[in-house]
Amino acid sequence: MKALLLSAYDAESHRHWRKLLVKSLTDIEWTVLTLPSRYFSWRIRGNSLSWAFDKRDVLEQPYDLIIATSMTDLSALRGFVPSLACVPAIIYFHENQFEYPSSGKEFKSVEPCILNLYGALSADTVLFNSHFNRDSFIQGCKTLLDKLPDQVPTGVIEHLKEKSSVLPVPLGDDCFKHTSTNEICWVNREPALNRPLRIVWAARWEYDKGPDRLLSILKALEHSGVDYRIAILGQKFRGTPETFSIIGEKFSHRIDQFGYAASRDEYLSWLNGAD
Repeated sequence: MKALLLSAYDAESHRHWRKLLVKSLTDIEWTVLTLPSRYFSWRIRGNSLSWAFDKRDVLEQPYDLIIATSMTDLSALRGFVPSLACVPAIIYFHENQFEYPSSGKEFKSVEPCILNLYGALSADTVLFNSHFNRDSFIQGCKTLLDKLPDQVPTGVIEHLKEKSSVLPVPLGDDCFKHTSTNEICWVNREPALNRPLRIVWAARWEYDKGPDRLLSILKALEHSGVDYRIAILGQKFRGTPETFSIIGEKFSHRIDQFGYAASRDEYLSWLNGAD
């Protein structure tokens, strides 16, 4: 089988997913196209244009299957490259734009949601990484269609439901092994009753990951008197919310790790040692 794998906004989590997919399914002959995870508005709207004319020789090869992330403008790409319209296509949703948190600073546009809707409708199978992701997408589509003034076809939501399923992101075998010898990381040797509760928060240090909620949780833990330790992991960016500085100052007495782990081994050790 020959498969075309398209990751139109190849952020770290998307990159991890596609690499594990290729590594795990070795009986498939993979062709992978990716685009950098920057200039979000242009990337999600322009990926079909970029690929259709820069990678046309690759796209016009014979394929048995297309797997695309939800950032891919699949409907336009299949229009630009007609041969792709005949290839069965799966679109995978790591997230959906209907439920993506608002920073309050972005340009207000319904276009990212429309692109998600068109991509799902143009695919043969729609997969989501969680039930919440699927259900919020379906509800978002329904709400959007209900607002449109006229000529809205019936049966769109039912059609989406029929071809939608939930398939969580797979975890590699190394996620279940404690391989680090770093003494800073937690190890599961003593029962939880004999030591502080171990908590891990692992996500990008950006507004959409809910740092304000993390701050509220830590305040509630302090108020409750729970004895705990926390490792706050994740990738930092130039626009890191000020909330993280507040957390680092106010809860330094509870924090065992604050920031990106030095290695994957260390990262997995923090995860494996948590309660």
